Amino acid sequence: MGYDEATAAFQRTRLFMLFVALLAMVLALGTGALIARAMVRSMRQAVAVADGIAAGRLDNRIPAAGRDEIGDLLRAFGHMQAALQEIVGEIKSVVQAGERGDFSHSIDLSGKSGFGRDIGESLNRLNANLLGQIGGNPVDAVAVASS
Repeated sequence: MGYDEATAAFQRTRLFMLFVALLAMVLALGTGALIARAMVRSMRQAVAVADGIAAGRLDNRIPAAGRDEIGDLLRAFGHMQAALQEIVGEIKSVVQAGERGDFSHSIDLSGKSGFGRDIGESLNRLNANLLGQIGGNPVDAVAVASS
């Protein structure tokens, strides 16, 4: 193999290596863009759910989550929303009974902590005080409330 042939082989090899490097960069950039796009979409979904819960909407559709940190966050939002739905439902039930004059209902505090426990204890104390003021007889409360 002569000098000219070796130089030509070197040039072909160098050109091929540059092509492979360029192709690898394009693939890496494309893959990175796809991953970033998926992460941004998932984060937007998480922000939308958080905004909905913060606005008092407890019926947000929480998308099926992946196995990454954003998926963990969406699952946590789902648990939070379910817990808030439960405490709001219990509060509504106790208040509706109170509207009928029945102050004997209370919120079950077992398994509750933080806000759920605080609001439950407060509502239970309120009902106990009202029940004490009417002599402990819900029937009397209904009669007083309807007169």
